[in-house]
Amino acid sequence: MSDPFEAMRIPREPAPDSAPGQPVPQQGAAPAAPVPAQPVRQAPAQGSRFAGHPTPGPSEDPFDHMRIRPESVQPPMRPGGDGAPVPAGAAPQARSQSKTLLADVPRLRTYSGSATLGARILARIVDAVVVAAVAVGLWFLFASLLKGKLVLDFSVRSYFAFALVFVALNLIYEVLCTQFGGSTLGRAIFKLHIVQYNTGEVMDTSTSITRQLLPSAAFLVPFAGIVLAPLTYLSALWDPTRLKRDWNDRLTETTWVRRD
Repeated sequence: MSDPFEAMRIPREPAPDSAPGQPVPQQGAAPAAPVPAQPVRQAPAQGSRFAGHPTPGPSEDPFDHMRIRPESVQPPMRPGGDGAPVPAGAAPQARSQSKTLLADVPRLRTYSGSATLGARILARIVDAVVVAAVAVGLWFLFASLLKGKLVLDFSVRSYFAFALVFVALNLIYEVLCTQFGGSTLGRAIFKLHIVQYNTGEVMDTSTSITRQLLPSAAFLVPFAGIVLAPLTYLSALWDPTRLKRDWNDRLTETTWVRRD
């Protein structure tokens, strides 16, 4: 049976759709407290999983960014080599003494350059011949005065006696020629001088004597001194520097120069 008052009733409006997960309020019940909205988390964008490291794709190795590429590895630089970093404000390193030119010492700039090894050997041979000639002359002079008591033979005694005379004459010859003439006869012929390496000054008396100590001591060794004494001058052959200084030069801090 139909309701006789159905036509007189006011139709109800449909209730709005409730949010998912929220209960629909019942008629006559107290309104529920509003639920705070939860922030929606966004999925991280591709390539920002870790700061500075891209997120690997589906088919990408997750450890690929951690591997060392061969092209990214640089060979170690040698100290002082090409491309070596230079500290800021660092002064350039001084060149070693073995590479120093005569022009680096102001007092040596007046000379033409360093003396060649061949000229130095020839000058020393000339000086040795001069001293030996004087020594032999004095030997025979004393032999005539002593009436045969002084004999020059190949005995150790005769060698040592002659070596003492030669060493004494060579020392006097070197000191006098250097102090009064600036150079010996042999060095004057080839226009050579021996000067102080650091100052360019001519050798003083003490330096001239010191230069003769090593070859003189070597020459006093019986018979072997004939080889040992020249060896002190030929030691310049083993000097790796451009100046080719022998043991006597290194002992006295001197060097040979040329003046044309």
